[in-house]
Amino acid sequence: MLLQKERLDFIQLTHLFLVLKAIDVVAPGSFSMVCKDGVDTGGSLSALLFAMLKIMNSDHDLPEDIEALQMLLYA
Repeated sequence: MLLQKERLDFIQLTHLFLVLKAIDVVAPGSFSMVCKDGVDTGGSLSALLFAMLKIMNSDHDLPEDIEALQMLLYA
């Protein structure tokens, strides 16, 4: 049995994989992660997606990655 935090992590990862699959199937020219009711979670979701793709691709350039993550989170 999973703890609550583990279940929330699982849900978040599943959501990210669904987003990646949708991008793969639809093949959009661009996409944007925004939130409808004024509670903007798009920036944090974009940063999470960026980090996940970096981890999956094993493409780590730490100083540039940290700068890009900070731009996504705080811009």
